[in-house]
Amino acid sequence: MRCRLPSGCAACQSLMVNVWRDLSPMPDIRVRVFRSSEWHSYRELRLRALADSPNAFATTYADAAAQSDEQWASRLAGLSAETDLPLVAEVDGEPAGMAWGTIHPPERDTAHP
Repeated sequence: MRCRLPSGCAACQSLMVNVWRDLSPMPDIRVRVFRSSEWHSYRELRLRALADSPNAFATTYADAAAQSDEQWASRLAGLSAETDLPLVAEVDGEPAGMAWGTIHPPERDTAHP
């Protein structure tokens, strides 16, 4: 079936995109700093990341999984707001990813992942 609109198939494509957008609402995506009380979510995301991409981390899944609850909780407790930035990405209110930025005092203008 050929498009008979004067503007051609691009108009039909645009219409389809708008219809699809109306039928598929965008998820609510937010990035924020972890709270110290959210160490359970931090642990879950970190272990999932270690299992998914083991070569991206300096520790192993086995070593991380063996850590006690106290060790996991201490990772988010007592952080410096000036140098530590543990981030959680949420999709529709559910944790979906994480990142940790660190600013080293000698290099205040440089953040390190």
